[in-house]
Amino acid sequence: MMRPTLKVLVAYHRRSLVVRDDVYAPILAGAAVTAERSKDGKLFLEQDFLSELQYRDDAGTNVSMMNRSLNEMSVVYWAWKNYADLGDPDFFGLAHYRRFFIADESLPLPRHRWYPKSEMYLYGSESDFRAAISSKSLLDRLSDADVLCPYRYSAENLKKGASLRNCRDRFVQMMGESRGELYDEMERLVLASRPDMRDEIEYMRTNSDHYVCNMFVMPKVEFFHYCEFVFPILFRLVEMNADAEDVERTRAPGFLAEFLTSLFIAQLVREGRLRVRRMRIACWGIPAHGFLRKAGRRILPDRVRHLMKKFLGIS
Repeated sequence: MMRPTLKVLVAYHRRSLVVRDDVYAPILAGAAVTAERSKDGKLFLEQDFLSELQYRDDAGTNVSMMNRSLNEMSVVYWAWKNYADLGDPDFFGLAHYRRFFIADESLPLPRHRWYPKSEMYLYGSESDFRAAISSKSLLDRLSDADVLCPYRYSAENLKKGASLRNCRDRFVQMMGESRGELYDEMERLVLASRPDMRDEIEYMRTNSDHYVCNMFVMPKVEFFHYCEFVFPILFRLVEMNADAEDVERTRAPGFLAEFLTSLFIAQLVREGRLRVRRMRIACWGIPAHGFLRKAGRRILPDRVRHLMKKFLGIS
């Protein structure tokens, strides 16, 4: 029996360790707006780095110009509309330049975690990191699963998470109360288009945990269903958020995409049509949660903090 084909797009918007093989396909996210200010300031991407990337999200049918609002979802849209350019794989997945699934579960886990009490682990060794995310091992995981996803994570485990009662509270904590109406509109749009997701919406109204990081692997047909669900809602949220006054709040729809992804996966789990396997996450070049804010902003001068971001990939 032939093994299924899998393509995992790895979204890059800045220089970092490039992962590329027959499965992992690095893509430049926000290629149409690389010269515009982002959460990391204005970035200059050297040609030697760009030449390592396999795709750009401004080719073919795309929404690359909306990347500052959609974050990595501009890459997902590109994959949806240009699927044949990926070789029409049986399965599609999304990873981030600093976050991948831990595919080889036989290897020891690092001592440190990104978020407290999470299944997201910080790697300091490139060889250990590459071994953990092995594409061969990732394909092996599909021998007894149809969908790969992260573990759920409760924001109550964060240092300032004790008062977070639900997912809306978590969104407001990140984006500010002025963006709370976006979360409410997201709920309304989901229930209008997918009333069968009411159970998932109700769960998020009373719990702060969800499937994190907008990461997944799923069959082609399910991936297309996911895109048909999520993008009409995201485009409406981008319209509503047009008055955002700073870079962080501009990204609010992209953060809401994570909750939409969680809703979609949670329904797959509840329905039981597909075998869903939860996966740990390997993090590269990311400090433990809250470290940079404390060390970078209170202790290190701006110039040193800038160099940490540039050369260590810390943001």
